Amino acid sequence: EIADAYTAAAILASHGASGTLRKKLETQVLEAISEREDGSKYLSFPQGVVRADGRRPSVVEATAIAVLALAGVSEAPLPDLGATILAAYSPSRGWGDGRTNLVSMDATIAIFGEPIPELVKIALTKDDQIIAEGNLERAKIREVMHLSAKELDISGAHLSLIHI
Repeated sequence: EIADAYTAAAILASHGASGTLRKKLETQVLEAISEREDGSKYLSFPQGVVRADGRRPSVVEATAIAVLALAGVSEAPLPDLGATILAAYSPSRGWGDGRTNLVSMDATIAIFGEPIPELVKIALTKDDQIIAEGNLERAKIREVMHLSAKELDISGAHLSLIHI
């Protein structure tokens, strides 16, 4: 009897379930994926859930475990979960403690391990109108890409960055 998505994800990530049980746990994890106002996605889980060492997992760790659990599940929003993980990284402390760093690194590799395409078109939009765009080239992946737009009123929730 598994009552929370974090534990379900941990079992799936460790390859501890197959067949019907695996499908049931995948559904439990998928249903626990929540979305913040800004559109970012993460794995939600109730108070009282602890990891193997008795500590409460962070949202970043739970999200990373969910990525590892759902690898290969076609309807899983892995890039959205991965974006949440990447956004939580700090150059001075990584993703947190050792366990969180380990699962976050594994999740990042699981999602973004493949080389990017030769060319990715990037567009910055405001209210569905493209205001700046550019190309991210694999050969120039370590270079900073600048997007320039004329002065805009950016108050409110108007902007989004998309790749095409």
